[in-house]
Amino acid sequence: MKDGVMRIPASVTPLIRFPLFWLALHNLPEGLYHWMVRRVLKSDGYFVTYFHPWEFFDLKEHPEFKMPFIIRNHSGQQMCQRLDRLIKMLLAHSHEFITYNEFAEKVQP
Repeated sequence: MKDGVMRIPASVTPLIRFPLFWLALHNLPEGLYHWMVRRVLKSDGYFVTYFHPWEFFDLKEHPEFKMPFIIRNHSGQQMCQRLDRLIKMLLAHSHEFITYNEFAEKVQP
């Protein structure tokens, strides 16, 4: 809590504290990303990430936007598929999905 606002940052891996937010899923091999997510879940008991709506727009088709490769990489339908596979992997391991409000209610003292 800071000034009455709960801050919920994206999860980071144990030890090296590598952030597992949207940019990591764009660029890491999926198997590695999934393994890191499972490590976070084992260590912290929860996993928090976020995505922007524009990540699901095919940025590779629009060079006029002049977006760096690390942002264009796997954007659009590929990102939809990557997120779908992440969700399916988590469900296959019986992980629960909750909203930020539900998370805040669970962790608030």
